[in-house]
Amino acid sequence: MEDPLTGLFNRESLFSLVHRQIQLAIQQNSRLGLLVIDINDFSKLNNIYGYGTGDKLLRKLARILKETRRPFDFAARIGDDRFALVLPNLLNPGHAELAAHKLHRLLEIPFAIDAGPIRVSVTVGIAICPDHATNTDNLLKKAELALYVATRSQQPTYLSAESAIRDVSTLWDLELELDNAFRDNEFELHYQPKISLTTGKPVGAEALIRWNSPKRGMVFPDQFIPIVEEAGLMKQLTAWVINSALRQSLDWTDKWGPLSVSVNVPPEIVLQTDFVDTLTNAIGLWKGTGEQLVIEITEQTLASDPDRVFQLLSNIRDLGVKVSIDDFGTGYSSLGYFKRFPASELKIDKSFVAGLLQDQTDADIVHLIIDLAHRFEMEVVAEGVEDLETLKTLARQRCDIAQGYLISKPLPHRVFLQWLEAFRGLKSTPRNEITAES
Repeated sequence: MEDPLTGLFNRESLFSLVHRQIQLAIQQNSRLGLLVIDINDFSKLNNIYGYGTGDKLLRKLARILKETRRPFDFAARIGDDRFALVLPNLLNPGHAELAAHKLHRLLEIPFAIDAGPIRVSVTVGIAICPDHATNTDNLLKKAELALYVATRSQQPTYLSAESAIRDVSTLWDLELELDNAFRDNEFELHYQPKISLTTGKPVGAEALIRWNSPKRGMVFPDQFIPIVEEAGLMKQLTAWVINSALRQSLDWTDKWGPLSVSVNVPPEIVLQTDFVDTLTNAIGLWKGTGEQLVIEITEQTLASDPDRVFQLLSNIRDLGVKVSIDDFGTGYSSLGYFKRFPASELKIDKSFVAGLLQDQTDADIVHLIIDLAHRFEMEVVAEGVEDLETLKTLARQRCDIAQGYLISKPLPHRVFLQWLEAFRGLKSTPRNEITAES
């Protein structure tokens, strides 16, 4: 059965078509891709240009889908402004993403309509059989869930990250629990102290999120952050972390002076145009906190879009906020970046710190990173410091700051305040004592 407006398969036909193609894919031990495609702001286009123009846009998109597909692929209209593309015999999931990218490229050319050129964009969710589901209902659910994640996170395309054994209802349950976690204030921050290797005294802490779930107990980030990302809640969570860290850090500065608080921000959040507004609002709410805030970004973020990142980091610096480049040494960024980017701190990845005493290559990398940072007038933080000899070696190499289990594990806010109260230095406090042979 055809959709009368576009001449594509309709939703009912799609179900029977996908059912047959899934059976073939299983028999032939091959992959089947399903793309669900939604036109962005279609109702707004209808309101501005009228329903007649909207129908013309639908027909033109149907023609583009026919251009996108291979001879044995199938396209369908499954809703007012929603389409599907069925891709049998995929070599790998990446080929489904290539089809989505091709569609996005074709849509970069404005549509020529009576009302004038109109630019149309779409959001695409992708699911693969058998990777994500092996029956029609679940495959369509996975593709529509991927579309939902893409829409919430403002990505043009999202490939379902779930395995076939993971039930969709479980993901919805987790997302509902996360929504409740925001509402019921179930998140909390733990703080891992950072000490100066010159004075041996605390200089700040890194804020690390935990989810204290009444159902699941204490949940660590590696367990719930992927769900947050899939649900499109990362922006909301990042704003919560920044505001909570600034609010709680006021308790430190009142008693111990200007101790910094560091917050990790994922690349997709840093690169959003309103991230600086998020910072501005938080600093305005918790007055006098901008200069103690450090935003940690990964080295890979620098390479993602250098010109855009440079401007965003410059705007962050103008707020008085410091920028730290996290996991340094694990990426492939150009040294030229450090001549340009307004960062004030490099964090040596803990994998190099762990091998500092046993592996000469790691030792050389640590030495080079410290020298590079100082040449660009940045401070250096070594994370993952777990023994005194490593601490002494870092001090001898003139590393500025240390962080790790030797100093303290991450602590709940109340316990961190107690740690500050009790802190009297780590056996050796000034640099000449830290570097002394034990």
